Amino acid sequence: MQCTVCLDSEGTVVQKGCCCRGDAGAVHLDCLIGLATHVEDSESDWSAWVYCQTCKGAFTGSAQIGLAHARCARHESRGDDESVTLGSRLDLANALHSAGQYVGAAKIQEEVLEVCRRLHGTENSLTLTVVNNLALTFNDQGKYADAIELQKEVLAIRKRVSGDLHRDTLTAAGNLALTYFNLCKFDLAAELELSVLDARRRTFGEENSETLTAAGNLAGTYVEQGLYDKAVDLYTKVWTTRKRVLGPDHPETLISGSCLAATYSALGRYSDSAQLNLEVYEVRKRVSGPEHPDTLTVASNVAQSYASLGQFDAAVKLKLEVLSTRTRVLGSNHPRTLITASCLGALYRDQGKYDSAEELLDEVLEKQIELFGDEHSDSLTTGGNLASAYRMHGKYEKGITLGAVILSRSTRALGNRHPLTLVFQANVGAIKRDMQEFAEAEETVTSVLDAMQEVLGDHHPSKLKVAELLGSIILARGRAEEAVKILLTTSNLMKDSVGEDDLMTHSVSMTLGDALREIGKPDEAADLLKHCRARLAEIVGGEHPTTLQADSILGACLAQTGDAAGEELLLRTRAAQLALLGPDHVETRKTDMRIAKSKTT
Repeated sequence: MQCTVCLDSEGTVVQKGCCCRGDAGAVHLDCLIGLATHVEDSESDWSAWVYCQTCKGAFTGSAQIGLAHARCARHESRGDDESVTLGSRLDLANALHSAGQYVGAAKIQEEVLEVCRRLHGTENSLTLTVVNNLALTFNDQGKYADAIELQKEVLAIRKRVSGDLHRDTLTAAGNLALTYFNLCKFDLAAELELSVLDARRRTFGEENSETLTAAGNLAGTYVEQGLYDKAVDLYTKVWTTRKRVLGPDHPETLISGSCLAATYSALGRYSDSAQLNLEVYEVRKRVSGPEHPDTLTVASNVAQSYASLGQFDAAVKLKLEVLSTRTRVLGSNHPRTLITASCLGALYRDQGKYDSAEELLDEVLEKQIELFGDEHSDSLTTGGNLASAYRMHGKYEKGITLGAVILSRSTRALGNRHPLTLVFQANVGAIKRDMQEFAEAEETVTSVLDAMQEVLGDHHPSKLKVAELLGSIILARGRAEEAVKILLTTSNLMKDSVGEDDLMTHSVSMTLGDALREIGKPDEAADLLKHCRARLAEIVGGEHPTTLQADSILGACLAQTGDAAGEELLLRTRAAQLALLGPDHVETRKTDMRIAKSKTT
């Protein structure tokens, strides 16, 4: 591959990381630096340090960082007080931030901020921009308290200097809402986002780009609050308006489409989600190219749609393609590359490929801890996925040990009532259940449920999933009547929250069916499971893992009534699970136990 500047193929050739892909994006870094230097000297234009002169897109990856370092070195002799020096240092901070090098980015931003405050004062626009960027870096580091302090400072100054309805004031309010969102303080985030949206509507109109962005931010918070119908309504309005005003190929239109597709998935509308994700993916490939960062993000969304529909082979294939491209373009240690690898590990886990999942997740976790620290949200999420892989593989000691470590780190970083911390605590309870430490499991999960009730409310899916877990523990402890009451309430609430056809709703129905069977109502349980199984087959197909789970429980119900079809169904289900998930998957092992029990009755 030859350099597009000097046309020589010798030496190290890198990708520019802009919209120029393949051969068109190949360049020697020194040639790119030379071109940027020439443009700046001859035309007094610094843009060639940041933007490609061919496609006009921003550089990313190694090219962005290399150019930023070179520009800083070029101007460092001018002194810290020169505007060109400050600008070049801020570009370097942005490049480091984009590469996930948050510590280096924050150090530069803090140094530049000190200079700006000395030269321009605290209310200067450049000073406030640097404060805002530093707050965003703190946000990505998980230093939310530091970010909130800075963002409140910016918001107060913007209100005092520019007024409540000024564009800069509303932007500052939106940034503060984002930090509340990341802290999972969704009520505070929604309150602030709603006020921003109302102000933007009054000031700029319904179809203004910034108004639509504010609407999308509020919709995202609704999703996290479990208010999916509200989120779908708002995202749909944003998407249709952007298609009409900006066109179907505009980047902001495509972002809206991706957000709407994700919300469809949360509502259990998997086919609608997959169809919309594919539509956005095809446009992204055509407009931006197959290797553009935004295209790769949508490709990951498509892979997730495949997984939701039980098409694991297609999901893994596409995820591997995304991982390969991100590794080549961004590097193996880039945050986006590591997130992709972590998601791939989770897919392997859900497939029952536990050895592959554990190897990959362990590798990713080690890199994320080295780069971001062990309390960063990415590290915590990967660690949680690895702990759950150990649990599903039957490696309970490893699972409980790592699960406890992740819970401790999350508690330290986010607090003991943060939703992510509560999810990790529930996972520890699930492992204790599988280890048959039922008393401890019940105590742990009851505590989580009480906290989630207070933090997330009655109808949030995460809270309802924990209620189902508690029902399964109480069932395992022989209190089937009590379990049925909990699961009936949970089933009704889950239907209200995400709809009758969501996989989470059917999961509760299956656990309820098991409980009904235990209290001597196998016929009622079988009727429930038959309906559940029929709907699942229609929604995600007869070979989906969740459908096979329903088959397994239904087979046990039928066998309990003496129906020979029950054992036949169990055997067919086991064969399908072996082919799809393997012998070590937790659901395959459960079917094995049901078959053994059916032979003794």
